[in-house]
Amino acid sequence: MNRSNTLLSFQETCQKLLISKATCRNWIRLKRLTPVFGKGCKAQFDRAQVDSLLQDIRLGRKTSLRSRRNKRHISGFGFYKDYIGSQSHNICAAQEIIASGPYPEACLPYILAGYSLLLLCQAHGIPCPQNDGSVLYDFLNGTLDIGSYGALINDLLAGSDKRFASPRHLCAALSGRLNYRAYEDVLGLLYISLKNTSSRKSSGIYYTPAHIVDQMVQPLISQTGSSCPDMIDPCCGTGNFLLSLAKSPYGAARLHGQDVDPVAVTLTRINLALCPKRPDLNTLYKNITCGDTLHSLPHKEYGLIVGNPPWGSLSLHARHVDHMDSCALFLEQAIGRLSPGGTLSFVLPESLLTVRSHKKIRQILLSRTQINRIDYLGNIFDGVQCPAVILTLQHSGKPCSAKGICIHSAGHDFLIRKERNLSAERICLRTTDREYALLQKLEHTPGCITLKGKADFALGIVTGNNQALLADQNHENTEPVLKGAELRKYRFMPPSQSIVYQPEKFQQTAPEQLYRAPEKLLYRFVGGCLVFAYDNQGTLSLNSCNIVIPRAEGFCIKYILAALNSRAMQFYFTQTFSSVKILRSHIEALPIPAANEKEQNEIALLADRLLCESNPAALRALYEDIDRKLMRLFLLAEDEQEYIRNTLQNKNDFLI
Repeated sequence: MNRSNTLLSFQETCQKLLISKATCRNWIRLKRLTPVFGKGCKAQFDRAQVDSLLQDIRLGRKTSLRSRRNKRHISGFGFYKDYIGSQSHNICAAQEIIASGPYPEACLPYILAGYSLLLLCQAHGIPCPQNDGSVLYDFLNGTLDIGSYGALINDLLAGSDKRFASPRHLCAALSGRLNYRAYEDVLGLLYISLKNTSSRKSSGIYYTPAHIVDQMVQPLISQTGSSCPDMIDPCCGTGNFLLSLAKSPYGAARLHGQDVDPVAVTLTRINLALCPKRPDLNTLYKNITCGDTLHSLPHKEYGLIVGNPPWGSLSLHARHVDHMDSCALFLEQAIGRLSPGGTLSFVLPESLLTVRSHKKIRQILLSRTQINRIDYLGNIFDGVQCPAVILTLQHSGKPCSAKGICIHSAGHDFLIRKERNLSAERICLRTTDREYALLQKLEHTPGCITLKGKADFALGIVTGNNQALLADQNHENTEPVLKGAELRKYRFMPPSQSIVYQPEKFQQTAPEQLYRAPEKLLYRFVGGCLVFAYDNQGTLSLNSCNIVIPRAEGFCIKYILAALNSRAMQFYFTQTFSSVKILRSHIEALPIPAANEKEQNEIALLADRLLCESNPAALRALYEDIDRKLMRLFLLAEDEQEYIRNTLQNKNDFLI
C-alpha cells in the first residue's frame, strides 16, 4: 500500500477537520489526535483515525468537541426563504419540495433540470405538463422541444448518473407547483437549499437575501442614466444580482458573470434565459463563464461590478496569496478591473473595515477609490453571526474623502458633511458628525492615557470539556470558577460552578499567577457591553470571563475600574468598534481621563462603597455619582453628557 495515501499532513488534517493550527496542536496535547510520527506542524496523522474523528464529531458522539466552532460540521439541508423574498408565491411550493427529501446528491441535477424545464416552458409559452416530472421525461425522450435553450438543460445533466433519472427516485421531488415569476431566482433557492449545509459554511458562501440585493442594485441602475456600462458579478452564484440588474432598461445583454461552480453558472444562464429581455444562447455562453475570478476575468475593465464574494478560506485560491480572506482578494481584484469612474458595490463582512488582518485592502480602498455609501446591515445571513455591510465605491484614482459619504445604519440615514481623518487602521463611519466630534473630544482629553503597554491580559480557562471538568456544586479539591454571565459592573454574582485546577488537563490556560493576582479586573468577553468586575480573591474564570491587570503608573486599579464601567467609555466603545466581542485591542484603545490623586481617591472610595452595597437604589445612586465625576474629568459639557446618556438609555448596563 502506498503510505502517502494512508497519511495526512498537519495542514491536511486541519483542513479536513475544519480547525485552526492552534486547535490541532491542543488536540494533540490532549491526546484527541495522535500523530503517527513527527511533531508540531510536521506531524503526520493516520487518515482512518482522522476520518473516524470527523464522523464522531458530525454524529455528536464526541461530546467534548461540541463547541461552537464545530457546528460547521453539521450536515443536512436548510431552507433559505429570505433568498427570494417571503412574499413570493413560490415559497410554499419550494418548501414542500425540500421537505419531500432528503435526496441523494445524484438526484440534484435531475431535480434542477425538471424545474428549469417547467419554468422555461411557462416563460416562453410552450405547452407542457405542470407537475409529476413529466416535463423532464418528455425532454429526455425527445418529445419536448424548447429550442436552443435545451443545450442549457443538457449542461445541467452532463455527467449525471442515469440510474437516478427514474420516477422511483424523482416522483416526489418533481411534484412541486412552481410558477414563473420574472427576475426571481427560485432555481437558486432550490439549489442552495438542497446542497449540504456543512459544505456551504465551510466554503464561506452566504447567500444574499432578495431584499438586500434590490437595496443594493436598484440605486445603481438609476445612477447609470442613459449610458449602459458592461456590468459583472465576478462571483455570481446562480445569478441573483444579475437578475436584479436585468430589470434595467437595457435588459440582460450587457450583463456578465463568473463563478467557479459549473452548476451555478448553468443556472445563471437559465435564469437569464427566463428574463423578459433575454439574451440569445451564444451571448449567454460568452457572458456567463465558469472560472476562477482571482485568476482571470473575460474583459479587462467593467463600468459596474456588483456581488457578494465568498468570505471563507482560500482553499480554492491558495496559489494566489497567503494569510488573506477571499473577500479581500476579490475586492482587490475587482478594484483593479474597474474602469476610471466605474462603480463597485459588494456585500462584505463588516470586519473587513476594521480588523487588523485587512489593513492592506483598506490601504488600497483609501488610496485609489472614493467610498460613496456604506450600508451597515447587521447579521443578515440565515444562521450566521457575522455582521455585513454593503460597500459602494467609485474608482477615482486619488485618496478617499470622508465628506459626502452616505451612511445607512439600523434605519438611520445620514450624510457625513465634515471632513474627518480616514485611516487604514480601521474604517468606522457609522457615527454622525456630532458623534464623531464627541469621540474626538474623549480621545483627545488632555492627559488621558490608554492601557496599551500598561496592562497584563489573560484569557479565562478553556477546559476543552466543560461537561467532564465542571461541577455544579463545590466538591473536595474544587474551587469556584466564574462565567461571563455572572459578572456585573464592579462585582460578580456567586459562581454557580466549580473546578479542580489542573491546567495540564485544560485545552488552554494563562499562567496561574495571572488568575491568582492580588488584584485584577474581570470582564465579559461577549455581549457588546463593557462590564468590568473587581477581584482580590484569586478567583478562577472561564474564557467567557477574561482578565486585565492594569499597571499604569499613577493610576489606581479601582479608578480604572470605574472609568472602564462608565457611560462615556461605553459610548466610545459602541461608536468606535460596534463589536459583540470585547477584544484586548479594544480595551487597549479606550481613553482613560487623567485625574489627580484626590480625584482618583474620591472615585475609588465610591467604588468601594458600591462593591459592598446590596440595595439596588443605593447601587444606582453610587453609580450615577461616579459617572458624573468621570463625565466632568472628560471635560464634557452638560448637553454632551445628556447626549451620551440618551444614546445609551436603552442599553442594559449590567449594574444589578
